[in-house]
Amino acid sequence: PFMIVLVLLIKGSGKWGFLLVPAGWVAFDYVRSIGILGYPWGILGTTQFRFLPLIQIASLGGVWAVDFVVLLGNAAVAWALASTACDWKWGKRGTLGFRRQESGEKTLAAKVREKIAGVIQNPQSLFPIGVFALVLCVCIGVGTGILLSVRHRLYGRPDVDSATIVLVQHNTDPRKREYKENFEKLMELTDRALLRLPTVPDLVAWPEGGFKLDIRWWSTPEREKSFWGRLVRQLFDYQKELGTWLMTGTQDHEMVLDPEGDSIRRNFNSSVLLDNEGQINGFYHKINLVPFSEHFPLDKEKYAGLYETFEKYEISNWGVGTERHVFQHEKMRIATPICFEDVFSDHVRRFVVQDVDMILNMSNDYWSLSPVEGRQHGILSLFRSVENQRPVLRSTSSGYTVYIDAAGQI
Repeated sequence: PFMIVLVLLIKGSGKWGFLLVPAGWVAFDYVRSIGILGYPWGILGTTQFRFLPLIQIASLGGVWAVDFVVLLGNAAVAWALASTACDWKWGKRGTLGFRRQESGEKTLAAKVREKIAGVIQNPQSLFPIGVFALVLCVCIGVGTGILLSVRHRLYGRPDVDSATIVLVQHNTDPRKREYKENFEKLMELTDRALLRLPTVPDLVAWPEGGFKLDIRWWSTPEREKSFWGRLVRQLFDYQKELGTWLMTGTQDHEMVLDPEGDSIRRNFNSSVLLDNEGQINGFYHKINLVPFSEHFPLDKEKYAGLYETFEKYEISNWGVGTERHVFQHEKMRIATPICFEDVFSDHVRRFVVQDVDMILNMSNDYWSLSPVEGRQHGILSLFRSVENQRPVLRSTSSGYTVYIDAAGQI
């Protein structure tokens, strides 16, 4: 639908469209990233993730600022090439309408040569490219200053504490409910990682669904002797042997009253932190759930027919979290956006304003069955580090497990 708006914007904006069209496109990218159907995939600004001086402007205007620069560059070239045919002039008053094209078919190469010749013969047509060049130079200059400042803060101060963190990726699908097998694989990989380290790390991080069982539910006296209860006990015993902190994706719950007054269990896709003595330090319940996949975002009674249809396809029906819990480690304060929560700028920002030192994302990108999607997800996440000038770490069950510093350097 946006393409209809875009065509109308191009036709109506005339010679100044090289500024208005990028602005309109950025507005569209922002709107499609908010609300219950928000999904900020494919934002063109993310293509510049390796251009560190440029992307630092994201700390001022979010990924949207980088998005605008990329779109402005494309629009500037397009408007320069179209200026002769449309009789656009920026030095004097020009015609905003389109000149009628000559009849007869031309090859693509001939059309391109004609456009370039028109630009050369009419220097005014370079005005959009000049504006873009100026904007780009300013952004790179400002970004370079920000980059130097962030790197000095990261690496130029000996008084800043450091931490050793182990990120574990076990390349299995948590949705298959092979909970015991996944747990054994994570323990094996963790043990292998720790053998390579000269000292005990400060934190071990397992991914979303790393330990899928509800540890509070299965550790109660009436359930602790069951098969799943014994597995939870094994987790606590193993973690005590590690002698360090463990963060893992898991499931948690709360008991609530339904409209009839009966007590029911509401489950949450969660993260949990266990301290170096094996005690639960806290839970975070995922707030930004995938609509119509992890939960039904509409009124279930009002849209009963639609809800029943989705139930047939086994939507997860997780509860929606209400608090952006920040974990307090002995060395750092950690935010743990779960899965695609790390692609939402405002959601992550609301963690960071609580004096967060590190953003630790836990994801399961196995659902895509594609390494491409996992990499895309990781690159989208990279911009949260630049926007907030905080390191981003990602521990994925399958996907892009990565450490990104506060300047966006992988």
